[in-house]
Amino acid sequence: MRLVIRLIFSVLLVAASLDAASQSAAYIVANPPDGIDLSAAMLEDALHGRVRSWSSGDAIVVVLPGKKSLEQDEIAEKCFSTSARGLQREWLRLVFSGMANAPVFTDSPADTIDYVSRTRGTIGLTTIKPTGEFVSVFDGCN
Repeated sequence: MRLVIRLIFSVLLVAASLDAASQSAAYIVANPPDGIDLSAAMLEDALHGRVRSWSSGDAIVVVLPGKKSLEQDEIAEKCFSTSARGLQREWLRLVFSGMANAPVFTDSPADTIDYVSRTRGTIGLTTIKPTGEFVSVFDGCN
């Protein structure tokens, strides 16, 4: 009987964690230079390396989860439809071909939010929705 209860509990626990994971969101956080109006299309272009600079001419710095970040796989899948390794490979290709500026890699969502909040001209991806007025926040990646 105990085995049956444990099995049922385990199945419910796994189902609950899968449901929570499917409901998690990705957020784009941005700290553009003064006077720049953000659009979802412009942010998407920057995140995919199609745009290197703001309309003011300042370089766009993209902040992505690094290898130590627990959200790296989730961000890669939700925002780029690839694996974490595929995302790194794509960005290396963009950087070495001269099509994009080198991204900054962070170790945690808090590091991403902190970096973007104190660095003008940055765009970052995180699974934690930041609060406050220091950055612009967009839901979703696509």
